[in-house]
Amino acid sequence: MEKKPDAVSDEVEGWIGRWLSFRLTQCHPRILEWQGEEKTRANLETSIYGELARLGDEEIQRKYAEACPVEGASPGDYGIRFLELEGVGSLLAGIHFYGLDLARPFVHVSAFDFELNADHASLLQSLIRREFSVFSPVQFRIWVDSEHSFAAGFPGAELDNWFLAGALRDIQKSGLPVNSSRISLVADPALDSYSALVKCHRDYLKDNPGMEAWLESPDRKLMEASAKDGKYYRVHIDGEPAGWIAGKTDDSGPLSGWQVLALFLEPRFRGQGFAPAMQRAFLDTLPAEDLIWGTIDVRNAASLATARRVGREIVCGYLFLPL
Repeated sequence: MEKKPDAVSDEVEGWIGRWLSFRLTQCHPRILEWQGEEKTRANLETSIYGELARLGDEEIQRKYAEACPVEGASPGDYGIRFLELEGVGSLLAGIHFYGLDLARPFVHVSAFDFELNADHASLLQSLIRREFSVFSPVQFRIWVDSEHSFAAGFPGAELDNWFLAGALRDIQKSGLPVNSSRISLVADPALDSYSALVKCHRDYLKDNPGMEAWLESPDRKLMEASAKDGKYYRVHIDGEPAGWIAGKTDDSGPLSGWQVLALFLEPRFRGQGFAPAMQRAFLDTLPAEDLIWGTIDVRNAASLATARRVGREIVCGYLFLPL
């Protein structure tokens, strides 16, 4: 668990306890089944203290203001805020810019301790518009624990990313996908193949315009972290180099375990049903007692289908609501 930040008052500490109790009631039942309540609670504590550590952090505020300058906004305006929704509850929120694009300001509500219904959503919209007016945000983002939540049906709601997770002990006992016998993984601890991965990704985006909005390029630092965990692989099909898959230990919100970072095939191997076999081969290298998880953009139908075919499930996600 994160060390309690100095900026957290006894009042806020009391709120954390109330928020944790509320958040656990909202958690997807599969997460609680896989991890147990104690571990899930500890993961949530780590997450919330990470957010609270940013309260009053002038260095973070200054850097964000320099990266995303908005006329009339001071560095302090970029800080995370602890806000009260009168008569309803409390929340943590801060300004963000989607992909650091100044044309897409939104407010990320990282925690709230109340049931979100139509009346509360309306009050929340008004509070956010008032508190962050200097940025003129057009949306706010919340965490939802089900694809069938109330908020997903809210007028103007726009899904962002889904988190798909699974218990490795269950996945590794399930039947193998088609083509599994043709797949082999070769560790690349020095990232000798990284430049080829970047070029392959760049060429793919060039041939598929518009996908750059939701298909992120492979980040060197993340791939280095993956290699450090021994989980950056060159994928071979029938003995030929054919793609890449990578992951690392990580946590986010209630989840902790192994995060899938990249899964990419070279052009001549695409469209032949190899992706599920690749992912399953990777999952079979991981400890059975852990969870596997990863985020997938809702527009990425192929990746969502692959994750589901190997036994991962949607357990939570990010949702944008209009302001």
